[in-house]
Amino acid sequence: MTDAQVKTWFQNRRTKWRRQTAEEREAERQAANRLMMSLQAEVVSKSIYDQTRDPLCISNASLHALQTLQPWATESAAAAHAAAAAAASHHQSGVDRPSFLGPPHSLSSPIC
Repeated sequence: MTDAQVKTWFQNRRTKWRRQTAEEREAERQAANRLMMSLQAEVVSKSIYDQTRDPLCISNASLHALQTLQPWATESAAAAHAAAAAAASHHQSGVDRPSFLGPPHSLSSPIC
């Protein structure tokens, strides 16, 4: 192969690689959009059938779902969430709760 043919081959190869990479990124973006749309539809359908609530309230389940979608969330935030869940289950087991903590929130109750 001549130098010109080699250059052309590499140029074509790079162009093909860029196109494939762009197509893969576009496919991933569309998959993420479909996932977000399905999650939004699920939240809307659940809110329609749930009891009438203050529109500014967010249920713990929805909050947890959003936290799992945040790749920037730190492990300490996850640990704090796990500790809060453990504390809630500890309270439900019949152990006395200090009065200054106030009443516990169940995992299905809204956060307002």
